[in-house]
Amino acid sequence: DAVLLERLSEAAGAPVGLMQLAIGAYDAMPVSVVTTAAHKWVETAHGSALDPRRFRANVLIESDHSQTDWAGKRIAFGPEDSSAGAELMITDGIPRCAMITIDPDTAVRDPSVLRTIAQQFGNAYGAYAAPAKKGLVQIGDVVRLLD
Repeated sequence: DAVLLERLSEAAGAPVGLMQLAIGAYDAMPVSVVTTAAHKWVETAHGSALDPRRFRANVLIESDHSQTDWAGKRIAFGPEDSSAGAELMITDGIPRCAMITIDPDTAVRDPSVLRTIAQQFGNAYGAYAAPAKKGLVQIGDVVRLLD
């Protein structure tokens, strides 16, 4: 649709288009979750600051706890007294690939990022999740571990 491409180009501030890939490029689960605690651990192990966008998480949760032991548990968004918030079922860790070596601002590759994740964290960083209950998710929501 030409109108959509024009609007997307205007929003991006540069021309955009569709790409057709010979092979698929998708993740295994609908949602990826990372906590700020896990991110800090990775930065410490790597020895430098890393832009969280590098890891392409759909949800970044400000927390003192890592999501590494959340598999099989649900998280809920919004206040405890609200039934409007969405819930996610955390399934397992996210195995990482070479995409995380690319700086989101410069596109410069740094293989040491993947090497750190592989050697220090068993090549897993973040958690896959699947929708467990539809509802709202808003920036700044309280996130609660349910199970």
